[in-house]
Amino acid sequence: MEHYKSLLQALFFIAWTVGLGYLSIRRIRKLRNVTDREFQAALRRHRIEHHQVLRDRTSSYDPELIQVHRILVDDKGQHYLYLYINGSPGVMRPLSRERALLALAQG
Repeated sequence: MEHYKSLLQALFFIAWTVGLGYLSIRRIRKLRNVTDREFQAALRRHRIEHHQVLRDRTSSYDPELIQVHRILVDDKGQHYLYLYINGSPGVMRPLSRERALLALAQG
């Protein structure tokens, strides 16, 4: 009987771990979709059709808090800084080439 109890506990632990992993992956995908939609909206607001992301830093310190910092350049050579914190609209600001390169050099 003790053997079955141990087996049942192990199966419960495995099922619990798989369930939590599945929920975590769903949450991460949802947050990623929200941040991508907001980034696309910011690009449309600035009428940027083609761009290259030079730096992308996405941080999640808390399960409900995600921060995105991106430096990008459009096809005309204009550099931009994009900032997003979930729950608020993303902000995109033009940068001079020099400031963008300085930010990229600082790591």
